[in-house]
Amino acid sequence: MYNCCVVVGIEFGTTHSGFGYAHTANKDVHVNCDWPDCSGKFKVPTVLSYDDEYKNVRSWGYEALAEKPIRKVKIKSPIRKPVELFKLLLGKMKNEPPLTHEKAISDYLHGLGSVVKKEIYVDLHEDVLIILTVPDNYKISIWTMRECAFKAGLLNDRYSQNLKVITESEATALFCMENLKTHNISVGEKFIVVECGDDKVNLTTRMLLIDEILSVILEKAEDNCGGSFVYQEFLKFIEHKIGSSAINLFSKRHKPQLQYLQSVFEREFLIPFTGDQSKFTISSLDLEEYCSDLMQYCKGKYRDNMIKNEWVIELKLDDVKAMLDPIIEKIIQLIYSQLNLCNNDCFALIFVGKFANSGYLQLRIKETFCRRVQHIFHIPQNEVPIIKGAVQYGLDLTYDNTNISYKQFQILSTTIKKLEEENNDLTNKYNEKANQHQIIVENLKTEIKEIEEKHSENIQHLENQINDINQQYQNKIKLQEQRESQMQNKLPEEIQASNNDFNKYKSLYDNLQKKYDDLTNKYNEETNQHQIITENFKIEIKGIEDKYLKYIQKLENENKDIIQHQNKNKLQEQEIDQLQQSLKLKEIQLQSLEKEKKELDAENDYLYQRNTNLINQLESTSFEDELSNYRLEDVAQNYGMELNNDISKLNDNLKKYITNLKQDVIVNVEEIRKLLLLYKCPVKITNQKDDLLLIQAVLQRHIIETIFSYATKYFQSTGQHYHLESDIINQASLLSTLLTDASKYRTGNDGIMHIASTKLRKQIYSILNNCGFSDIHGKSKTTYEHPFITFYKEKLSKTMNELRTIKDQEKITVENLAATIIREVIKIFWFRLKIHESVVQYVWIPYNAKVNETFMKGENIDDNDNENLYVDLCYFPLIGRDLTSDNHEVYVPAKVFVRKTNDKFNNIK
Repeated sequence: MYNCCVVVGIEFGTTHSGFGYAHTANKDVHVNCDWPDCSGKFKVPTVLSYDDEYKNVRSWGYEALAEKPIRKVKIKSPIRKPVELFKLLLGKMKNEPPLTHEKAISDYLHGLGSVVKKEIYVDLHEDVLIILTVPDNYKISIWTMRECAFKAGLLNDRYSQNLKVITESEATALFCMENLKTHNISVGEKFIVVECGDDKVNLTTRMLLIDEILSVILEKAEDNCGGSFVYQEFLKFIEHKIGSSAINLFSKRHKPQLQYLQSVFEREFLIPFTGDQSKFTISSLDLEEYCSDLMQYCKGKYRDNMIKNEWVIELKLDDVKAMLDPIIEKIIQLIYSQLNLCNNDCFALIFVGKFANSGYLQLRIKETFCRRVQHIFHIPQNEVPIIKGAVQYGLDLTYDNTNISYKQFQILSTTIKKLEEENNDLTNKYNEKANQHQIIVENLKTEIKEIEEKHSENIQHLENQINDINQQYQNKIKLQEQRESQMQNKLPEEIQASNNDFNKYKSLYDNLQKKYDDLTNKYNEETNQHQIITENFKIEIKGIEDKYLKYIQKLENENKDIIQHQNKNKLQEQEIDQLQQSLKLKEIQLQSLEKEKKELDAENDYLYQRNTNLINQLESTSFEDELSNYRLEDVAQNYGMELNNDISKLNDNLKKYITNLKQDVIVNVEEIRKLLLLYKCPVKITNQKDDLLLIQAVLQRHIIETIFSYATKYFQSTGQHYHLESDIINQASLLSTLLTDASKYRTGNDGIMHIASTKLRKQIYSILNNCGFSDIHGKSKTTYEHPFITFYKEKLSKTMNELRTIKDQEKITVENLAATIIREVIKIFWFRLKIHESVVQYVWIPYNAKVNETFMKGENIDDNDNENLYVDLCYFPLIGRDLTSDNHEVYVPAKVFVRKTNDKFNNIK
């Protein structure tokens, strides 16, 4: 809940921007329409005009635009240099100016902020909550936008809580839900928001959860079918009349006239067009009137035709439909897909955006979906839904809407049960389709197997017949050969007779051979035919398999959707369980508080007398007396005075432990690059010699962070004699909590309670700072090193040896420092910072923060060169008190490795 007088919603758009505001007292949203050099319009162009060096802003908004085209008058070139599209990182400009997008955004927000300050009449830094809208997939980080807002004067410091960010789609949805209230929408109803932008059409299916203040996104879809595509079709129509070269040259050299032509097309042709033949009259576009410079680029037959028609182009009903129908069909298909995903259970279709004002689009949508959706309406462009939705978001933040009533909890449970029933229906349908598919597949397998068996039997029968015939002919040939052998032994007279018989048998053999060849050919033909049949079956089977694989894939996709739906239901169930547990916990706490109240009333008199005695005792005695002659209070004060000296000593030891990285020390450059990325520093290093200072800095940061991880793990463990330091801190924390409870639930002097708790903390941490992690006395009066120091000094040295390699003699000297450094780091950051009156904080400065000499010190830049410096890496944290407030106190500035502004892009990969 935010305590403020006014909520300001700022739509920082790509081409146009605007703002609205509302007082929290009456909640009436007012959208500004009074701008420098223009009034009566809700938005101002997102344009800047700079001087020749791009350092100083000459003008912004309408004043920065090039001269508007005047009818029948040739447009002159603009004097100023306009800068646009800096919201898109200046990425779409052909001649990109020497300007960073952060500077352009800061300069533009500064101009916009000056109008905001004049309009709201309250302190912008103290009494205003600013809501800034950004696209859903914006490339610039929230921190960068916050930095730009600070430089623009919208915030009093970078960490101010008076700035919140919301996406454009969420702001639009909030505004749409306000409109749905008038249509009596109920909890659990689904509605689709159709954002018709210039480039894309985004569809978001949402479900209302609780009292018109909370909705969840069920599905999203988008396509490139915005209003700019209709305008492209319009340019193609003109190109058909005057030629492509004329349009191309005109687009490059006369952009203001082209923009003016687009506005004329939207105002006079696109928005009024409804597609009704009875209301349509042929429209005429006079090129000489609207874009006179276009005429000079029209050549040849195109010029002759245009002169004949007096430079007038006629647009008929079918011409305009041909421009709109392809785009509208895409939008309709998107809506169909969303309705199918939500099972046609949709309460309303809401259209927003410039293209949504098209009468023809509205008519086509209503004709197509009037029977499937209860309510279809569009939000007019002059309602500026993003701005008003942002203001509404800020107003919701100023009131505590986080507690959900039991009635609302029941409504949410009913909605989730409804979703579960829908999910079960989808699951049953999927199982039925899967069973049907399985039956079809089994039948096909059976048929294929029968066909294969039948053909296999035929082939085997043919092969057996051929083998029998071959065997018969072979036997006859052998018999003939035997007879020929016998005949050679007879008389020559018988040889002649035998020859005759041989010729007879030879003729018979030839006939048999011919029959054999015929059978073989027949067999080959049947084999080929069988092969063809087999291949056809394989093709048919493959087609059937492909068909059912696609069907299976479709079912699997449906199953994935069901699983995603189930996951959403599980998430909602977890949230419900958490709410139920929270309610039970509150009931238990309430019962406990009632019981304690009774006990407190009964003990009031006794505690009053006891506190009186305690006051007298504290006035006459002190903790110093109880600790004999050892004055821990004075020691704590001395520790605060010596903090800088101890940190300086720690830095000296770190430098010795890292070494100067020269001589025989070899650095693992690849691992150093990984460390830089680990600490979010995208600076490129090339070699050990040129980047020596940065390598030393990141090694020091890594040593400190590694020791932090060792200490964190240690203080999470208790119970052993070498966990004595951890046990002391845990018991001190428990005792501090008990003292706080005593001051909360017992009457008495709260000042004494606070003083006792503070002294207890300071004295405990003074003791730990004096003897924590020191050597341990053994049972046999021997002394040995603390096991924590022994274990982790070896682990730290092993880690560092993987990052840099040094020779043996120097290695022994350096590794002896590991125990000292671990002990010093833990004592400073775990014990020393808690000895002060107020607990001291430490902060790592993030990458790309601007150098502030109050908070940081850069050692790689000369003292006289301290302008426009930015942080590459922080290698020792900032130490101080109340660092985010105006009453901050810096004890030790952060040590940072810095760079100049003009070196930024040269050092980054």
